[in-house]
Amino acid sequence: MSVTGLIKKPVRAIIGKVQRTLSEREVRNLYRAKTMPAHEYLKANPMPELTEAQRKEIDLFWSQYGIRILDYSWFRWYYGVTGIEDPRFIPQDVYSYIIWPYHDNEEFCLAWKDKNLFERFVPGIPFPKNYIRRIHGRFFDGDGNYLPDENTVIMVLSHVGRVIVKDAWDSGEGRGVTKYALNNEADIRKLLTDWNHSDNYLVQELIQQNRVFSQFNESSVNIMRINTWKYGEEVHVFCPTLRIGAEGSTTDICYIDGVEITQTCAITMDGHFGDNIVNQHGRVQITSETVELPDAVIPKWEEVVKLAMQGHKMLDHFDIVGWDFTVTDDERVVCIEYNIKRPGTVFYQHVNGPFFGEYTEQVLEFLKDKKNQVKYIPEWMRL
Repeated sequence: MSVTGLIKKPVRAIIGKVQRTLSEREVRNLYRAKTMPAHEYLKANPMPELTEAQRKEIDLFWSQYGIRILDYSWFRWYYGVTGIEDPRFIPQDVYSYIIWPYHDNEEFCLAWKDKNLFERFVPGIPFPKNYIRRIHGRFFDGDGNYLPDENTVIMVLSHVGRVIVKDAWDSGEGRGVTKYALNNEADIRKLLTDWNHSDNYLVQELIQQNRVFSQFNESSVNIMRINTWKYGEEVHVFCPTLRIGAEGSTTDICYIDGVEITQTCAITMDGHFGDNIVNQHGRVQITSETVELPDAVIPKWEEVVKLAMQGHKMLDHFDIVGWDFTVTDDERVVCIEYNIKRPGTVFYQHVNGPFFGEYTEQVLEFLKDKKNQVKYIPEWMRL
């Protein structure tokens, strides 16, 4: 039976029963939005169909949490790319609709994701040096001192050289990030004109990354995505990954003709690079055949892990956080940003296997409670 056929009956049951009434078309659109990327990927990169035994194993695992897997496309994608057959892979629809809404408080995301306020929310975490902050249309210097006019802003920026400008709210996935060389007043005025449309942005130092990271791509700041999960009083690190930008890009993720371009490489828990580099299409390169220092120990690795765990303890509204760290050429640890609004899962599973790994069952533990199944599992996905 087709996915549409499977969805029809549960969708009809939803209409008129849920508090936030959705039309059949709206429900289908919501579901398709989270399954379409897998369909598009498989269309461009055909992978073997799952066997009946593989589907049964997947159903058996997820049914214990009250979840009906309507579409196996995500599993085909992950099984095909990684060669790992594990029902604990996290489909994006399950993550977005069920797991993330329970573990993170969406109502607080908009405020807590404001990059101008990162240092207030997680003091002690080393973020890039800020030269200018624009907050609610007003200008401040990096220390938060009010700047009354444009001439004062120009004065602050007159000796900083190369900078990165980011939207304070919407620079995720490399969007809203621009590099400038401020050699004179005209360059500064151009920056201010270019960003006049935004009332909330930052002007930051341009990071010079350590050779261990730049060997993967010179133009971009290649970051370590350190995923953390808070369970009670404990913070666990899982699925650490190096994210690598495309040649010529400034950030570790960019978009070309609407397609997300990035590469990932696993990082072991003792700070070494994984064996493979995998791009967004699942194409694999061997790390030792691609870079000069494949066996290098990541500098300051233990400090990076410690800072991610320390920072997460201050983010009480969010159980799942994605931290983006790098290390500079003078071995200074810098947290580029933290991510709380549905931190990504897809490309990290290319090189690590199941996203939550050994913590998967604990992450899903809340669904052992039937009340939580009713509350968090959309009816069309619920057994």
